[in-house]
Amino acid sequence: MHRSCEVVIGAGLLVGVVVLAAFSVGLLPLSVDPPDPPSFIWAVQTNDTLTYQVTVYRIAHESMPGSEYDDLNHTIITLNITSLMDVQEITNETQFTLMVETEKTAILPPVLHENGSEVDVHAAGLVGNVISRSILPVDGWSFIDYCYSDLDQPSDYGFSCDTYFSYSEPDSFMFGHVLFFIDWGFGWHSTINTTNGLPSQIDWWFYDAISTESYQIIMMLIP
Repeated sequence: MHRSCEVVIGAGLLVGVVVLAAFSVGLLPLSVDPPDPPSFIWAVQTNDTLTYQVTVYRIAHESMPGSEYDDLNHTIITLNITSLMDVQEITNETQFTLMVETEKTAILPPVLHENGSEVDVHAAGLVGNVISRSILPVDGWSFIDYCYSDLDQPSDYGFSCDTYFSYSEPDSFMFGHVLFFIDWGFGWHSTINTTNGLPSQIDWWFYDAISTESYQIIMMLIP
């Protein structure tokens, strides 16, 4: 870890209560030695399919209209893995970030509510993009953890930031991105299975302090 930037990683409505979780990105001591070169491999394959249950929490003034995010509430979304870059030559953060941002999936229509009604596939594009970015190769977790800043301690909203972040947990790996400018922002963080590189849960959030509107979208992998 080599850079420091304060970030917010959560804002949303949970059972009628706004939950705002703010974090700052920490900095490990410069004396930390870099890990061995990664030996990335894909544990998934093209044409694999993934299915996620999507739940949307929203808070806004009653006079504010709904958005396309509302249409995603209680939906089941299935994606096909369409493309996986060669990851054996990745040696630095720039190359890894390029891999993250290269589209890996396509949504398989129809996108359905749990009650069976169909949702416009375009509205599911945000969900598909975040899931795509959260599918990672395995066998290089220490390299990722070294490249991207950790989350550290609570912080206020008086800052701006645009960064990826990561940190290790005992049985999973956290990876995400945040973009925040003083009074509004959005971001996501994924809990990734270190055996297969798939996100078991993704939390996406949007927050606007001026309109006091916020969204939290939770995507849960269905085995």
